[in-house]
Amino acid sequence: MPTLGLKPAGKALRSNSGRGWMGESLGKALGEASTGGMTMAYIFKEDELPTLVSVTPGRERTFFVNQELANIDDMLAGVMHYKKGASSPYHYHANCEHFYFIIEGKATVESPEGVRPVGPGDMIFIPAEEKHRLRATEPLFYFEWQAPNRFKTTILEGTDDDLRWERRDGRVWIQT
Repeated sequence: MPTLGLKPAGKALRSNSGRGWMGESLGKALGEASTGGMTMAYIFKEDELPTLVSVTPGRERTFFVNQELANIDDMLAGVMHYKKGASSPYHYHANCEHFYFIIEGKATVESPEGVRPVGPGDMIFIPAEEKHRLRATEPLFYFEWQAPNRFKTTILEGTDDDLRWERRDGRVWIQT
């Protein structure tokens, strides 16, 4: 029976998807688990990944899976931190479904059906085109997953700054 071995971070990694070699920035953030030379898993370490800080105060996000890190655009996944009172704009995504899984804290989710409280252990599914807003009623930490990662965000209440995120390394990411 093959054993699961972890390779140290900092090496260039080969993609199991057939899309070739992933860059050194990925190697710094990931460790590769393999059996018999085939990639089984990547280990993402939150403190080694780029953090994005919202231009609108109170929100931070760290992507674990996106085009830059995993060389795919089929999905977007990561964690979000909201300070008490912080919220997303009221918006929707064309052609994109997503989930929030609340890990710590409490919030409300607003949709055309009303406003509902959510807390640790709750998973919120948001269908494509569904209008929504998440607002932290206390400090909030949650996992977010969106698919596909080829979507357009339309803000219904808010400003263009609600889609601007500054990377801690000084670069800017604008959500589309």
